Amino acid sequence: MEQPTHSPESADLKQQLADLRRQTAWLYLGLAVLSLTVAGFIGVQARRAAKDLDLIRPASMQAVETYRKEEPLVKNFVGQLEAYARSSNPDYNQRVFSRYANWAKGTPAPAAPTSVTPGSSAPPAR
Repeated sequence: MEQPTHSPESADLKQQLADLRRQTAWLYLGLAVLSLTVAGFIGVQARRAAKDLDLIRPASMQAVETYRKEEPLVKNFVGQLEAYARSSNPDYNQRVFSRYANWAKGTPAPAAPTSVTPGSSAPPAR
């Protein structure tokens, strides 16, 4: 039987393999440090956001309470505008209120139609 001989190429390959293993270990360590750093940062940000929320909560609750108190007044005002638009002023109804009627009822208004048709130039500025 022949004894395997250790050539310089074999020693070089073993050295490269050891270097790659060392480099992989360092990369895993760097990945762990990076992961812990990101997790710590997110934890600090979550804690700060919770403190900010605790500071903002009373003011926001007051704003919500004010809205709830004044909502009937706003709805009454919008109802009066709608009655005015429909009965006594057709020009207002046609030009203004019809455009914002959905908004007044709490739904988003459709996009305003453009007066420029394809192939024509834009209207002059006023």
